[in-house]
Amino acid sequence: MSERCENRLRARKSVTPGRRGARRFQPAVGGVERLESRALLHGGPVVGHVTAVVHRTPPPPADPTAALQQALAASYNSSPGNVLEVQSRDASILVPTGLVPGHTYPLVATFSWDGSPITEFQAWWNLAKQNGWIVYASKDYQNSVLRSGLASSDNVASRVKAQLDALPGVLPIDTSRIIFTGFSGGANYADFMNLRYPGYAAAVIINSGQIPAQLFSKAPRHGFLTFPTASSFAGSREIGVFLCSPADGQFYGISQANAKEMQSLGWSTVFLSFPGGHSIAPPATYDKAIAFIESQPSWTAANP
Repeated sequence: MSERCENRLRARKSVTPGRRGARRFQPAVGGVERLESRALLHGGPVVGHVTAVVHRTPPPPADPTAALQQALAASYNSSPGNVLEVQSRDASILVPTGLVPGHTYPLVATFSWDGSPITEFQAWWNLAKQNGWIVYASKDYQNSVLRSGLASSDNVASRVKAQLDALPGVLPIDTSRIIFTGFSGGANYADFMNLRYPGYAAAVIINSGQIPAQLFSKAPRHGFLTFPTASSFAGSREIGVFLCSPADGQFYGISQANAKEMQSLGWSTVFLSFPGGHSIAPPATYDKAIAFIESQPSWTAANP
């Protein structure tokens, strides 16, 4: 082989390894879906989160007990009107300041279509401050969980429930006032959690979502969960708030049907519309949602 050919071969070998695995655009980053349908509506928060994922430090520990204890102590010694954020591997948890020792508080468990608490914090960061409600924003759920079927949906649900069950051992949570909520695909999963564990949640706030009917059957059927009956929710406060925009053609009618379905199961429900299309409802609409929940006799009763 000539010296010129040997030089070319060495040059080709030196280039090839550098090209392998150098794909610039990946379909997902850290397991987070980049875009949902009509994702330009969510572009700001998602872009910020994806950047954070790319550059983030190693994930926080699964057990945030010590950090939650510190946040609670700080809350007891602070005035109301702020929130303290604690990270775990599975969630971002907001502890409002100004909590009072000896009192318990509602817990909001919220889900996001993209697996990012930042999406749901568009609504719940200020709502937690204003109402003194503790917020658990899941990182385990994103739309691919429901799309993958019952096994993946159930697996995440059991993991989330185990985490929620553990929180009252650390934080002053009123376990009779747990709220499932979310937007879009996250709202679908809030519905799934409520139907999967009937009676566990006192209320739901469903922002432009639907019941994932493909996972439930009215009668026992292999490969499906059995849709709960009215008696399945005994012991719950049974309050449902459903939010959607008339401009959201895909979800508006479905959201109204969702409210009627829960009414048929004995729930007190309200449907609130807002302008803007497929988006997180504005603060004023969430204020109305919370006012409705707090006005219900089942919510104010000492025991549901």
